[in-house]
Amino acid sequence: MPNIDWNAIGSVSTALALVVGVGTLIWQIRAHNANIKQERSKFALESALDAYEHGLALLEDGNNNRVTWVTAARILERANEITSAISSPVHKAVMEVQRERYRIRASTILGYDDATKDVCFFRGERTESLDHEEQRSSRRQQLSELAESSLATVYDLASYPRGYDDPLPSGALRNHMGIEMRSGFPGLFEFLASKPERSAQDGT
Repeated sequence: MPNIDWNAIGSVSTALALVVGVGTLIWQIRAHNANIKQERSKFALESALDAYEHGLALLEDGNNNRVTWVTAARILERANEITSAISSPVHKAVMEVQRERYRIRASTILGYDDATKDVCFFRGERTESLDHEEQRSSRRQQLSELAESSLATVYDLASYPRGYDDPLPSGALRNHMGIEMRSGFPGLFEFLASKPERSAQDGT
């Protein structure tokens, strides 16, 4: 019967235990770092959402106060900076959903489809009974009109960025034109059938 080298077995066992221990430690470090990264991304998301809400809330009462607009724009720009720290794909998707809502709110603030927010609003005029020509030439009017920098910030928030990755499918609805659509959604079916195929593919 061959002699068993218990010392050799012990050395191998120790080495294996050491490898397992190091591997476990590395896994724990990576998991810890991943958790830290996730928490930072979550914090950035929550902080950005709070900042956007605060900035928009300052303007949603319909005021045209220059100082208020500048303050709100600064907050919105800080929110943009914080957004760049969001790293989680899920958190980024959540932010994109919120951005769709912010675009609507920012558009309303700028007077989209609102005839009451005419040029007088952006000049900072508080009443249309005053002589506009006199106001335009006065130093006081220049100081009260809304700053272009603040308007640019709100306009950017209301607009889609260049290179926007639209999640909507392109021309895929026509692939579903069949008996089910015709019987269940006759109006939709007739609408699609009445459009030229090229026009439908272009999304017009």
